[in-house]
Amino acid sequence: ADAIHLPLGQGWGITALRGDEIQVHWPGNADPALGRQIVLGPGLAALWTRRGHPVLHGSCVALGSAAIGLLGPSGRGKSTLAAQLHLRGHRPISDGLTLAVQEGSGLRAHPGPAWFKLDDVALRALGQHPDDHEEVHPGANKRLWEIHPAGAEARPWLRALYFIEDGAELRVERLTGGAALHAVLANMYLAPFLQGAVAPFLFQQAALVARSVPVSRLWRPRGFAHAEATLALLEREALLEREEDSSALDSGHSQGAPAARDEDAALERPRGER
Repeated sequence: ADAIHLPLGQGWGITALRGDEIQVHWPGNADPALGRQIVLGPGLAALWTRRGHPVLHGSCVALGSAAIGLLGPSGRGKSTLAAQLHLRGHRPISDGLTLAVQEGSGLRAHPGPAWFKLDDVALRALGQHPDDHEEVHPGANKRLWEIHPAGAEARPWLRALYFIEDGAELRVERLTGGAALHAVLANMYLAPFLQGAVAPFLFQQAALVARSVPVSRLWRPRGFAHAEATLALLEREALLEREEDSSALDSGHSQGAPAARDEDAALERPRGER
């Protein structure tokens, strides 16, 4: 991609000039906390995209030795699901955006912002006191639950993408072909900032993701009363993906990322043993 310009409104803007440089157009009276969120959100996404790597709007968590992406528009509960998986012993990779890099015929997820952005209701439901966490920025309705950042060595294979949808019953719908590409394209992080125009580089990156990672819709009832079933389903799905990878590897027909086995038993152990 050439230089990427993101007009963000109210005097804010991001320009990614080269692979390792961004310019932030910062209003003179802006709050530093808001500036940090813009740099580590649209700024990081523009920089990553400018380098030729896909960035998806969602959270990323490693279940065992491989990662899943939880994607969808704001308000779908992506960060809450990621935080709940974290409390079950799974390792957060990034919240708010999922950074990916192609390696062979697969994608690796790279570490990103080391916090969950959650409202007070979610924090209380997860055993946190809202006053112990700073606001995302003044006036925001969410707070930052900082977590131990994933190290630079934490680059698990991205094994599945789930687009979170509200539904009456819990189910997973696998997407293929044009449906998978459309879902990925709609959830590319920079898509809303490009004023409706689908830049060719964004389409190419979406196509790379859709052909490299299984894409599904996760339909689930809203509310914490249904959380246990949703989390258990994601863990079962992760085990199935690994079993399929192991079978393909054992038969010598694997075309994707290498199957990883060392940490998979963590998904099968009781929570207290992780």
